[in-house]
Amino acid sequence: MNINEALFPSGIKMAAVGGLIWSILLGGVLLNKFWLSIFDLLFLLAPCVVVPLTLSLVPAAQDHLPSRINGSVIRHLLLPGAILATTSFFLQDGRTAGALTVLWLFVGISLALDGLTRLIRTRLQSFQEFCFAIGEGYALVGALWLLASRM
Repeated sequence: MNINEALFPSGIKMAAVGGLIWSILLGGVLLNKFWLSIFDLLFLLAPCVVVPLTLSLVPAAQDHLPSRINGSVIRHLLLPGAILATTSFFLQDGRTAGALTVLWLFVGISLALDGLTRLIRTRLQSFQEFCFAIGEGYALVGALWLLASRM
């Protein structure tokens, strides 16, 4: 698969920058500069590193309109969603922190819809496509737990 055929082609670059930001946050926690817990850091590992990196491996379906729409939503909301989700960990008010994770929730919803269309399109004939679809569905589960933890 060519990197330009991926669902999020620039995911490797975003994961590298996200990994640097996550490492800075880890250093701040170790030096007692931030009040984040280990669970907060684990939550932040997904939007900063794991999701962008894995989306650079998921092939995009260019021939179906719902997949193109979901791919566009993912490409445009992934970076702002990750930034706002990271910012939400530095707020004390649960409603405001929860509101900042809404973009990340939209990313999770778009990924789950893309996984659903992938399942419908392939009709469970390809184990590889099935794994991609289930993985995209888990992104929604993670986004919902992120929202619950921030509220």
